[in-house]
Amino acid sequence: SVEKEDAEEEEPTAEELEAMQEQKDARRRKEEVESRALLKGLEEKRALPKYREMLTIRQNLPAFKMKSKVLQAIEENSVVVVSGDTGCGKTTQLPQLVLDDWIEKGRGGECSIIVTQPRRISAVSVAEHISRERAEAVGL
Repeated sequence: SVEKEDAEEEEPTAEELEAMQEQKDARRRKEEVESRALLKGLEEKRALPKYREMLTIRQNLPAFKMKSKVLQAIEENSVVVVSGDTGCGKTTQLPQLVLDDWIEKGRGGECSIIVTQPRRISAVSVAEHISRERAEAVGL
């Protein structure tokens, strides 16, 4: 029975607990290194004319103008639903705002963002669009 199997499950040994803690510490160190690299990269990009030009365009989108409200909602809630007109920046701006916020807080290495699209061609075009705005190559 399930109850019997649960009851027979053993507690981890001291060695297993130590190994789990070492893995956790290694993951945290890796995230810290990634976070510092992401912050440095963002600071360098912000000096590029191409990036600054794209940022000026991005700042005119409705989603970008809602930056502080969206980031606050994400910080305070486990689930946030955003609705807006087509072309307002939900797909392209919000992920970037969240990523940049985490990078600026020194937590960029912990941040994973997934944007889904109903068709492959849409996903590819979104990736290309965002990479241009971030002055990056697609896939990096």
